[in-house]
Amino acid sequence: MFLRTKRVKGLDYLYLVENRWRKGRCVQQTVHYFGRRDRVERDVVRQIVEHYRGLRHLSIQEMADLERKGRGEWSEEDERRENRRTKARELALGSRAQGAA
Repeated sequence: MFLRTKRVKGLDYLYLVENRWRKGRCVQQTVHYFGRRDRVERDVVRQIVEHYRGLRHLSIQEMADLERKGRGEWSEEDERRENRRTKARELALGSRAQGAA
């Protein structure tokens, strides 16, 4: 997995690309399109890349949330909603760990 920059009409655009094997050949597949490079925050790119490396995909809502954070469009209500989701995930993971023990 790597970041690719393409120049179109003098502007740079940023993509997250992954190599995959198909029919005995390695092909490159765009996993995420970030948009214009000058409008993307480095922290958001880092978060998305780390997340993809760990999970290999994000939900559409998680991807949209990360992009909104990067553009500075993140509100207090969004933060509360994200905290509720995180707590629910932690509870679900905790109950699985207890069940396995």
